[in-house]
This record gives sequence, C-alpha cells and structure tokens, in this order.
Amino acid sequence: MEAEHRMLLEQQKVEQQRILDNELRIQHAREPDSIEKAAREKYNYRKPGETLFIIRSH
Repeated sequence: MEAEHRMLLEQQKVEQQRILDNELRIQHAREPDSIEKAAREKYNYRKPGETLFIIRSH
C-alpha cells in the first residue's frame, strides 16, 4: 500500500509538471515561433531541404 502511494505521488508530480508546461505553451501560443514549434512537434513539419529527426521517449 505504501509503494502504491509513492507511485501515485510520483505520477501526480509528473502530471502537475505536464499541466504547468501546457499552461506556458498556451500563454505563448500566439507567438510565431510557438506556432512553428507546435507544427514541427505534432505534424512533423519541416522546411524544404531541412533534415528532421524525431526523437520520442515512451
């Protein structure tokens, strides 16, 4: 039971950080660089002649 509690606390910490990251992303959403970054991350957008490396951690 204690191990499960520690696991849930760790998961809560990770999710809280994710929420903070998303809030910052929302605050800066209208900046042109942010739009390009979101397109690159989500849709694998790249400029002509540019090599794009996608690194995902699961």
